[in-house]
Parts: sequence; C-alpha cells; structure tokens
Amino acid sequence: MNRKAIWKKIQLDDLEWDEIDEKILNGLADGKNRDEIAKDCILSKRTIDTRISKMCDAMMVKGQMAVVLKAIALGIIKNHYEPIKRPN
Repeated sequence: MNRKAIWKKIQLDDLEWDEIDEKILNGLADGKNRDEIAKDCILSKRTIDTRISKMCDAMMVKGQMAVVLKAIALGIIKNHYEPIKRPN
C-alpha cells in the first residue's frame, strides 16, 4: 500500500466513534497492551481486537500503532507526549 493511500484525507464526520473507541485509542497511545485495555473497558480481549480491526479498516491503515498515529493526526485523540528534540 502506498503512502498516499495510508494518509488519505478522511472526514471526521464519516467516522463513528464512541467513548470506548477513544478509551482504546488512548490506552494504545499510553503503551498498554490489549489485556490491560480490556480490563479498563470491562470488555473481552476479543472485543478489543475486533474494535481495533474495525478502526484499522475505517482509517485504511494496518496495525494498531498506525491507528494511533492516524487518530492523533486527525485530532480524535491528543498526543500526550512531547516530541524528542535533537541536541544542539
């Protein structure tokens, strides 16, 4: 898949997110594994896997880190970390 297809502009109105999806995305962004996210959301790990898969399809990306990066780029979730700065 080429880069243009991965970062294709998506209208936020076309995506349907609920608070659980945002909680999953924030958990992934914080470095939690799927078991920890499942406990936080009071869902099964399989449900978390299904939701992440549907997010991948909706955003046209592959992998959970790509979903997190795209969600940050689209403004769905906030980046909690400062970028690493190069030493002068």
